[in-house]
This record gives sequence, C-alpha cells and structure tokens, in this order.
Amino acid sequence: MMRRVLIIVTLIFASLSAWPCTSAIISGRWTADGRPLMFKHRDTDCLDNRLQYLRGPRFDMVGLVNATDTGSCVWAGANTAGLCIMNTASYCLRTEQVTCDYEREGWLMYLALGHCASLTDFEHLLDSLLRPDSIGHVAPLCVEANFGLIDAQGGAAYYEVSDYRWTKFDVASSQPGYRIQTNWSESGRAQDAQGLERQQTAEAIWAANEGLLWTPADLVNRFSRSYRHALLNVDYTAANAPEFVPDQDFIPRRITSAVIVFQGVSPDENPAHTLLWTTLGYPACAVTVPVTVSPNIPSFLSDAGDTHAPMCDRAMQLKRRYCFPLTLSNGQRYLHLSAVLRGSDSVPALMPQIIRMDSAIVQEFAPLMENYRRGERDTAFYEQYQVLTASWWQRYTNNT
Repeated sequence: MMRRVLIIVTLIFASLSAWPCTSAIISGRWTADGRPLMFKHRDTDCLDNRLQYLRGPRFDMVGLVNATDTGSCVWAGANTAGLCIMNTASYCLRTEQVTCDYEREGWLMYLALGHCASLTDFEHLLDSLLRPDSIGHVAPLCVEANFGLIDAQGGAAYYEVSDYRWTKFDVASSQPGYRIQTNWSESGRAQDAQGLERQQTAEAIWAANEGLLWTPADLVNRFSRSYRHALLNVDYTAANAPEFVPDQDFIPRRITSAVIVFQGVSPDENPAHTLLWTTLGYPACAVTVPVTVSPNIPSFLSDAGDTHAPMCDRAMQLKRRYCFPLTLSNGQRYLHLSAVLRGSDSVPALMPQIIRMDSAIVQEFAPLMENYRRGERDTAFYEQYQVLTASWWQRYTNNT
C-alpha cells in the first residue's frame, strides 16, 4: 500500500492541505541506543508555541501547546508514565456528515496523556468514547487524524482515527520497524490523501540513509532542516542553493511552528528518563533542547510571564528577517534559501550556526543524562540541568 501511495503522487497533485505535518515512528531496531524515537514536525497557523507542564487526573504531562491555549489541548506531548503522543491531520477518513463545534484532536491527546500509561489504555479510551449511550446513540469523536504513540512497555503504533472508528498500524512488531506518515491515511480514501509530496521526500531521505542508526539530532537535521524535494528531484545544499525558492512542499515550511523528537525508554527503564527534544520555531532558526517530563521546563521554552516562549519569539524574528523577508505581493511565499544555507560576506548562514549549537548541546547533555539513567538523584540532575540550559539560551541569543 505504501508503494502505491508514493506512486500516486506522480499522478495526483493533491491540493495543499491547510495545516500539514510530517511524522515518523522508529523502533529501537533503527536507533543508536535501542530506544524508540517518535518525530513530530508541526505545521499550523498557530505559530506561537510553547511547552507547558500540566497536571492530569492520573498522570502529569509536558505538552506542546499554542501560546493562547488554556490547558485543555495538547498538540504533542509525553506523560509521567512514559506515554508519548502526537498527530497529523488527515483529510480522507471521514465518511459521515457530522456536526462539530471544533476538531478535537488536541483535546483527545490531552485526555490520553492524563489517563493512559500504554497503547492498550489508549485503545480502551477510544472504545469508551465510542460506546453507545443508553439509547444506542454514539456521539462523533469530531476527530480526523493519524495519532502516533509510543509507551514505556515497548509499544509503538499509529492509529488512524475518525468520528466513529479507528484502525491500528503496529510499528514495533512490523517488519520494517518504522513508519513515516504525513496527511494520508491507509484506511482512508486514496483519492483524497494529502501530504504525498512530503511523504515522498521523507521516504527518499530515509532510503538515502539506509543502515543509519538514528538519533534525535539526525531526525531534526535530516528531515526538518532538509531542503530536498523528491517530486522535483532537487536537494538544495549550500553549494547549489539559489537566492529564493518557492516555499512549496518542503518538509520545513513557513507555517512550521515546532519540532519534537520523543526519545522513549527501554521496557526495563524508568519512564522519568523519557525526553522531548524540542525545537520551538522554524527549524533553521531555533536550537533543539532536551526536556524531561517534569515541571523543570527551561523558561525560554515555556513562559516568560506573558504566555510567550522566548525561544519561539526569537526564532520567529529571525525567520521574518532572514528566511521570509519579502512582504509585498506574494513575497511571503518565497524562502530566502541562500540566507539559510549559504549566507553572505556580512551575514553568516543561519542553519550551520544552529546545527553547531545543537551539536554542542548534545555533547554537553549526554554525560548528565547518562548519570541520571544510572540513578543520579533528581535534585542533583536538575541543578546541573538548569545551569546547562541557561548557558544554551545565552549562547543562542549571543550567536543569533
């Protein structure tokens, strides 16, 4: 089926979905440390994002939220049981006409993080929400999306969920051991699938890295910071980057608001070791910071007192100034690619600076996290973590 979907892209140039996303789940068979990874590249009209720690009825959580959200929606997140969840919008699952005040994907993910410890719990949650009432009526979920989940027991799966039904695609036990998903749904209508151009690009990137044991940094750099376009058969690098290119169907887009790579745990590991490698803002303009599922979120990723995350604000300023500087006519639809990849005599390229800072963050965080996994006390870990994250923020603001 996947092969047919990728072939369809050459036959159908589907209209661009309103708020597309790109995602992947990678089992421990394909990762450098044997822990599962789940990748969420968020595209949305709500570009002002932040992380928030939220208390739930059963489990607490850290979620990616819109700056204006009040606590009942999460657009990707992880909880204290080690369950991680994300979604991509689908446009081919709904089969009935339903009346909904709003789409409830964010609400469903918030509900799942507050109540579920495992994939099995999530399946029970879906079944309970679809259970008929006393007169046999089933209320629609008001959902049309692909949900990706990993848990602390080794589970990893996608769920294609619509108003009255859901279909599971197990990634952990599948022969490939990974799955990439944009805005198509295998159980939906093929003729209405969207995001096929980005799907084709993501699959091409995976194929080009055959044999790689993936890390969170690999996913951010090779997917979210890639200017490859498989349909057009181009892969822009510093050497061949033109001045401007249309911002159309690359994985990173003007409407990209954040990237999170969830690094899960091994089945015998403490769920507290779950990490959210978070890039707030356009990926070429923001560094990637590891975050645990605790209240100890760096303030520059969460809230500076006015619901705005300083990292996101800074990344959006850089994006407007360097990546999308044209404002007249259709100028905002054109990416200043040379500023991102090549730079000039007076202004260095954005992305190489960001990748160098990311590399330093990974190297500096690794020994701290390794000690934590070996049993270092929470207090000692977070004291050092606070010092490190403060230094990363200062380095980011100074260098950009």
